[in-house]
Amino acid sequence: MNVATLWMVRSAQGGHYHTFYARGMVAIGWRHIAAAACAGAARDVLAANYRAALPEAKAGSIRAGVAQVWRFVHEMQIGDGVLTYDPVSRHYRCGMIGGAAWHDPAGEETAMCIVRSVVWQHGEIRRDVLSATAQKRLNAMLAVFALHPAVRAEFARIAGA
Repeated sequence: MNVATLWMVRSAQGGHYHTFYARGMVAIGWRHIAAAACAGAARDVLAANYRAALPEAKAGSIRAGVAQVWRFVHEMQIGDGVLTYDPVSRHYRCGMIGGAAWHDPAGEETAMCIVRSVVWQHGEIRRDVLSATAQKRLNAMLAVFALHPAVRAEFARIAGA
């Protein structure tokens, strides 16, 4: 997998790992701002919608949630690489973003309402074959983040790109 940008998209405790693969997609939640985000709303509008839906939310939580959604909808590009992880099997699955983000109201109950299509590669990569440095960098708590270039290069080498 030789791509300029490689993203990690996590689901809650890896709970959607198999669904992502079976449906050829990755997805995130944030149902209270999903429709506005996919319609192209500005960050301040997303923050206002978040605050209106969850008035008890702290400012830092609002900023972090809006940033995650923004990355998924606006920064991730068609052709970028994507990973997801299953903590039970300790496997990563690699794919390529195949489409723009879209809102799926049916996914609101399962925290999969902002969706992107993915063309998944066959096979999985065991976490244990990664260097300790790569494993540490993949431990971020964020749902969506771009991987460090060294980690991206390691995945490319392992995947045989």
